[in-house]
Amino acid sequence: MCSKITVFRNLNKAKKDPRKFVWSVAVPGLRKDGQPLRQKGKLRGHTSSIVLGNPEAVRVEGTLKTIGGGGDRSVAAWIMGEEYTDGFVPVGNKRLFTINPTTPDKGGRRELVFHYCSVVDGKLSIEEPVEWSSVVAVQFTDNGAYAIDGVVPEVGSVTFDGTFSLDIEVVS
Repeated sequence: MCSKITVFRNLNKAKKDPRKFVWSVAVPGLRKDGQPLRQKGKLRGHTSSIVLGNPEAVRVEGTLKTIGGGGDRSVAAWIMGEEYTDGFVPVGNKRLFTINPTTPDKGGRRELVFHYCSVVDGKLSIEEPVEWSSVVAVQFTDNGAYAIDGVVPEVGSVTFDGTFSLDIEVVS
């Protein structure tokens, strides 16, 4: 992993095709003490896949006024973390999450809170808020963003196509 970067959904591409997830990647500026500023930063590029470790949810409440009910699009929240550059994805429970700050009459919740969600029969179902203290990484894909918690899947016997079994032991 390396220095902090920010990742947020590219709203221009989302406006053209809401089902397409393209992520903007930026490098935030630094304070005098070397810590990253809580801002999006300078755009580095776009991607359909990236993984961040030690994620932090950053929300700018003032942007809610910009978004308002008028349908204006503005980045109000993003994830800041350390990029996994070797293709590594941490093991743990992986859950889809979203943020939807538009007004309730337009299907939003009018708050800057990341929520777990699921898609059932093409409809988004909003679930409980993301508990960031348990999230060890975020995987951004072309299908959405997934929080990965630090819970390792249960150890046991796994069967593949009914032809053999493999005992897995987790060593920490």
